[in-house]
Amino acid sequence: MPPLFPNFPHPSIVGILNATPDSFFDGGKYTTLDALLYRLETMIQEGANIIDIGGESTRPGATSITLEEERARVLPLVSTIRERFPIPLSIDTSKPLVAQEALSLGAHGYFSLPDGGFSVRTLYVLCLSLKHT
Repeated sequence: MPPLFPNFPHPSIVGILNATPDSFFDGGKYTTLDALLYRLETMIQEGANIIDIGGESTRPGATSITLEEERARVLPLVSTIRERFPIPLSIDTSKPLVAQEALSLGAHGYFSLPDGGFSVRTLYVLCLSLKHT
């Protein structure tokens, strides 16, 4: 299988950008677009050269969110980052439609932790993400 980001001849630093109010990683510090973009700029200054965007918490005991809620958290962020920053993006979601829409907005890859395994739709979107690299 070819590398997801073949333009990186060396190890890369992935910055995790959680657009969730209940993130176990950052405690939900970055929930507005301005706060998320500030965090993104900080990660880039610290050396991140790939950004992975998540809109739903995967912490133990987290409540699932609707498709519409995740789309509202993630898609404007992907679009804004694509307009302002020349950095590869991956999307971290268990919802194939969110991944597909993020890819259409300019995300480069797709990371998924689906409940109960991969669906046919998830595999289709994964193939689309590999096509975008």
